[in-house]
Amino acid sequence: MDYFECILRNGLFGFGHNHGIHQSLHTIISSQASQIGTFLDGQAARAAFHTSFTEYASHLVEFLVFNDTMQSDIGRRAGSKMISCEVLVLVCSMLAYDEFDPADADAMDKLVIAAIKHALPLQPATLKVIATRLTEKPGLLERVASSMEGAEIICDLFSVHFVSAVSSISEGWARKLIGLCSVCAGSPICHGVSAEVEKWRALTETIAALVKHRKNCQAPAPQ
Repeated sequence: MDYFECILRNGLFGFGHNHGIHQSLHTIISSQASQIGTFLDGQAARAAFHTSFTEYASHLVEFLVFNDTMQSDIGRRAGSKMISCEVLVLVCSMLAYDEFDPADADAMDKLVIAAIKHALPLQPATLKVIATRLTEKPGLLERVASSMEGAEIICDLFSVHFVSAVSSISEGWARKLIGLCSVCAGSPICHGVSAEVEKWRALTETIAALVKHRKNCQAPAPQ
């Protein structure tokens, strides 16, 4: 994975502005694409990525954009698709490591958005994993959804049937996004969602009351 590491470290244009060289690099990395998803398995690779996170993340987003242009070439299409899917696997694995939690939030959000955006048309099963990570990581979904591009990506991701069908994802996202609307500096009224926020609150209170009632009914009668 030497060339992929070089892309992360120096960026695509660290190799100059020769399109032919960029295509050659893409060919080499495509042939090793299956290893991108496991790149962070090594402690040294994680340490290097963490130490230079902002630069590495920016270079990876830049490479994803270039990779997308390669899909117009029939001969490179399969390799480009594999790279997009494996980068999403890499980002999912990154979010599983606690050492990346304090990383540059803006760079992290842009990387997450780019990874989802470029993999979405391919519908890999990993989309369910990234959706789960967005549920689990404190503040991540809220930050991503706060930007226009991020909000659109979140909508597109939730429209994938095998993502929205997972109850833990739909419920977790609903709690987080309703919470985001509730604490918005402009208040829910300015977004026209105040009625929906109140409906959600009423629904959660009703569910909580029903759960409590069920537990009381199932409790053994006092002797």
